Amino acid sequence: MGEQEATPVTAEQERALRGETEVFITTYGADGRAGAVPVWFLYDSGKVYVATGRDSRKVRKLHGDARVRLAFRRRGVAALRGRARVCTLRGVVRRVAPLLNRRYDGAWGSDADMARHLLGGDIVLLEVTLLADE
Repeated sequence: MGEQEATPVTAEQERALRGETEVFITTYGADGRAGAVPVWFLYDSGKVYVATGRDSRKVRKLHGDARVRLAFRRRGVAALRGRARVCTLRGVVRRVAPLLNRRYDGAWGSDADMARHLLGGDIVLLEVTLLADE
């Protein structure tokens, strides 16, 4: 499958991405079964970022199928489709880590601690590129 272009989000989706503190991320197993869990996230530069355990089920499932679906609690906001990957680009991780950490009031310690965890610790940064509906 070729690389797909990121899609713009609707005004309502943009408000949800900026205002909500949780999104339900659905990942898909090798057998196609879906599983959704709520996660903290950051919407920045047209992408969605999620910090999660390096050995989490989400990460394991993404190795076989990069598709994700992001759904909001807020009624009337359409879910988003995307493709997720573990982001290992140091520049992106260093830019996103403090933004994500501050959004959740330092939940991962200092901004430097957060970046250190993401660059070789027990958590990884998922980067979701949003896709247009087919």
